[in-house]
Amino acid sequence: KLIAWDAFAQLGQASYHSLKKSADDINSESLRWLMASPKVKDNRKSFYAFLFGLKSDPEDMELIKRIISNKKNWNSQILYGSMMAYGLLFNDHPTYFYKMAKGQNSQTMKLAVLEAVLNLMKYERPANPQKLLTSYYYLLSNSDKKVTLKALQVAQELRISGPIRYMNNLYTNRFANDAQIKIAIITYLKLVRKSPGAMKLLYKFKERERDPKVKKYFMM
Repeated sequence: KLIAWDAFAQLGQASYHSLKKSADDINSESLRWLMASPKVKDNRKSFYAFLFGLKSDPEDMELIKRIISNKKNWNSQILYGSMMAYGLLFNDHPTYFYKMAKGQNSQTMKLAVLEAVLNLMKYERPANPQKLLTSYYYLLSNSDKKVTLKALQVAQELRISGPIRYMNNLYTNRFANDAQIKIAIITYLKLVRKSPGAMKLLYKFKERERDPKVKKYFMM
């Protein structure tokens, strides 16, 4: 078991694509032992749950469902890997993600949905990205500050133009007095400045902004 522990610790440093190539060689029994051990921290269990997703073994599908549905895990880091695993194992993941995003679930659950959407978009290149992004757009426009910041970080990393239509409401209404959110919006719009509407919003926000801490980001 100690050998298994060390091996999986090393795997945690591997890239997504190298892990995916070697997924079939990962020992499921060792994974299950690590997942059940009270000595393993939740951030490591999150990684092991993600490995179950890469293995794509039907026998592991119910385990991932149980982890996510167990309310004791709703404030745990284990949700991050488990939500990604769900995205890899289940074809209905866009609908499920939206359900988890819209329901009265924990902040950690919503953050885990955003992280799963980000990684699936980056590494799996879904055939229907707009369907996958439904949960993302809901969280971008209906969340507290921490989740909104994460959604803006996802927009920055993916550099997709879809979120532009939400920026005016976020900047001028919902977070009109929040410098951190406004700076994240400016950063995103500058990254997608060639997309229709991005520069127009930047000019509009620049003209109306009075906070010197925010104004300097228009110049950077």
